[in-house]
Amino acid sequence: MNTDSFFTIGCTHTICEDYAYSNNRNEQGIKGNPFAVVCDGCSSADHSDFGARLLARSSLPYLTRQIPFSPSELLHGVISSSAAIGRSLNLHPDSLAATLLAAKVSLDHLQIFRFGDGVVAMRYTDGKLVIRDIQFITPGRPSGAPYYPRYELDLELKARYFSEFGKQVKETIYEIIDGELTREEEFVTDYDPYLTNHITMSYDNLDFVALMSDGVGSFSRLVETATGRMNEPVNVVHVVQELVDFKGLKGRFVQRRGNKAFKKFAKQGWKNADDVSLAVIAFGD
Repeated sequence: MNTDSFFTIGCTHTICEDYAYSNNRNEQGIKGNPFAVVCDGCSSADHSDFGARLLARSSLPYLTRQIPFSPSELLHGVISSSAAIGRSLNLHPDSLAATLLAAKVSLDHLQIFRFGDGVVAMRYTDGKLVIRDIQFITPGRPSGAPYYPRYELDLELKARYFSEFGKQVKETIYEIIDGELTREEEFVTDYDPYLTNHITMSYDNLDFVALMSDGVGSFSRLVETATGRMNEPVNVVHVVQELVDFKGLKGRFVQRRGNKAFKKFAKQGWKNADDVSLAVIAFGD
C-alpha cells in the first residue's frame, strides 16, 4: 500500500484554504495504518486555512488507531481538539469552518468519513472508476452550504444552520468504464452528521480510493460564441478522471499526477476558481 496527497490554490483566492495529508513515509514505505484526509476551509471565514489544517491534524489520533470508532466519536474528538488549539492561537471559532473527508484502513476493511461536501473516487481492479460527488442543496437557492464540523461547537448555531439551509444532500454517482461514462445517478437524502455518507467496505478489489475537495467542480474554460466569449463549466467527471489518471502508485504518485494534470489544464484553458485538494490510499502496485 501507499498514500500521498496534493493541494493547490484556486485562481480567485489569495491564500489556499484547502489542506490534504496522508501517512508519513520512510524508505520502507508508509508508517502504520494507511490513511488520507482532506479539509476545505470556508472562503468567507477568516483564517479557515488554519482551521483546515487543525481539523486534519486533530484527526490523526483517530486515523492511526487500531480499535474502531464511530463517526460521532471522530467528529466530536476532532472539533474539540481543534477548538482547544484554536483558542491557544487566539483564533475565532469560525476559523474552524472547514469540511473533513477522511479514509483509513483497519485490518480487512476501508472506512470513509465525510463531514461536508466533496468527492470520493474509487478505481476497482477491473478498471472501473466510480465517482461519488456529495453536495448540499437548499430548495429555492442555486446552491446549498456544507455542514461544517464547527457547528458541533454551538447548538444554537447548529439549529440555525439547519433552519436556514435545510438538511438535504445530493449524492451523484458516476461510473466510468474504459474512459466512457456508463452510469450517472442522483440520490437526495436528509443529512445527519453522525450517520449520513459514511462508508465501510472491503478493499480487496480496489486499486485506490481518492478523497477530493469540492474545488474539482469549480473548473471552467473560456469559449468563443457568436456574441463573444463566455466561461463554460467543465464537467467534474473530466477533472477527476485527469487527476486520478495515475501511471503508477509508488512514491509521490499523487504529487506527480497533480502537477502533470494542472499543466494539462492550463494548456486546455481550464481554470479552477476554488482550491483543489486530493489525498489517496493506493492498494495496488
